[in-house]
Amino acid sequence: MPIQAASEVLGFLKDCAFSPEWRTSVYEDGCKKLSGKHIDILLSILNYQGCYSKDRISDSITGLHEQRKTGHVHELCFELLHNLLTRHALSDSLEEYLFGQILNVDSGCFIYNDLTLTFLAHSLIY
Repeated sequence: MPIQAASEVLGFLKDCAFSPEWRTSVYEDGCKKLSGKHIDILLSILNYQGCYSKDRISDSITGLHEQRKTGHVHELCFELLHNLLTRHALSDSLEEYLFGQILNVDSGCFIYNDLTLTFLAHSLIY
């Protein structure tokens, strides 16, 4: 249920609250109120790997279903962040913060996963 709820909320944010086609005033106000804390939450969603081990996922239909739902949440979050960047909805300082968080290195290792680095690569193209 929590994954389904996350999917619904992210879908609403992507398709409505952070879509200038829905309500321009809501979109503009929402973009102004975005903060580093919100960026951290979105990045943690992209980085989330789930609580099922690989052995358990391969042996369980339920595990495969959960993996698909988690993938959908990752996709929605990726699209939301991508849309915010391509529409230039983030302030310069928030955009710098986002890139800094993705490129953060802890003990010689990147903190974020391949999905967040893919997001960074996509954002450089636009």
